[in-house]
Amino acid sequence: MEIALEISGTVKQILENYANPETTDAVTVEDWQIVFQAAQLGQLQGYTAVQIEAQRWFASGQIELAKNEHANAFTAFTKAQEFMPSSALPFYALGNTYFAKQQYQDALKSYQKALQIDPKLSMAYKKLGDTQRLLEREKEAIRAYKNAIQFGYKTPETRFWLGTLMLETKQIEEAIQELEAVAGFRFSQSRLNEN
Repeated sequence: MEIALEISGTVKQILENYANPETTDAVTVEDWQIVFQAAQLGQLQGYTAVQIEAQRWFASGQIELAKNEHANAFTAFTKAQEFMPSSALPFYALGNTYFAKQQYQDALKSYQKALQIDPKLSMAYKKLGDTQRLLEREKEAIRAYKNAIQFGYKTPETRFWLGTLMLETKQIEEAIQELEAVAGFRFSQSRLNEN
């Protein structure tokens, strides 16, 4: 029982990290394997049977996506949708799968569906911005990146692309602010690495 509680705590922390815009990118394939194995073995305490199945399928999809097994990832995320129909995350994950396959129109639809369910899902705005940028829709990409930042996804990459697109669309002052923020982050990171 103690081991199951410990595993459940680890899984809960992984899921919270994934949902947090500041730590979502730090969730690894190994983390998803922990979630999958715990769900597979029924070691999750405090979760309903439906939630366990949802986590099992969602984690499976993340693992398959990391291996570039797109067909398996599609299947897993579609199953996860069945178990969590009111969650934006399976739609976001499907969008990531389409994005990985360079099917940008389908990715766009999946990210938009995720944002219909959760209008504050910052990581979906970030990927929506990436998709719009690749489709050469600068204004839409800028709007998406701004929303990503507003809702907490403030990574240097997000700010870099926002600044770059603002330069391209002649929004010079705002572009300089974003790019200076990126440069400041890079400088502080390099100083930390020196110490």
